[in-house]
Amino acid sequence: MAHVADVLRLQALRDIGGIYMDMDVVTLKPFTPLLKKYQFVMGQEGENGVYGLCNAVMVSAANSTFVKLWVDHFGEAYDPFIWSMHSVKLPSILGHLYPKQLTTVHDKAFFYPLWDKLDHLFNGHGDTFPQNIAMHLWESLSWDKYLSQLSEEYILKEDNNFNNAVRGFLQDEAEL
Repeated sequence: MAHVADVLRLQALRDIGGIYMDMDVVTLKPFTPLLKKYQFVMGQEGENGVYGLCNAVMVSAANSTFVKLWVDHFGEAYDPFIWSMHSVKLPSILGHLYPKQLTTVHDKAFFYPLWDKLDHLFNGHGDTFPQNIAMHLWESLSWDKYLSQLSEEYILKEDNNFNNAVRGFLQDEAEL
């Protein structure tokens, strides 16, 4: 079912454009500059995109050539045994083949900290994530140990990198 959702989100971006984000992505800054300037934007997963381009955050103009290419090649790249092949590796390959059709942002824009640094996010201190536009929380890896424990009260009272990054949004909402 998740793979069907991959195709559906690409088709929606192709047809109407906009921003796609997984449910476990928190926005920290506006996407407006990316929406206004580029046809299709993805973020590197890992430093210098070592793992590819992650599809948890995508910014697209309607009828983007890149998303059309991705949809056209999806079937040939799909491998049910390699989860990331069609969703992370394929866009990276297409980006190398068609560099003018894709804008790639550095790993810290959407995917810092990476899934292997969740303890830094939820228990660390002192990181203000100055380069992040969004933050992927890697729910499938962070739910049991971190996300399931979150509450508004916990975020407002406990001092850690994640809470400090999102606390202002809760305080702003309380003022409304």
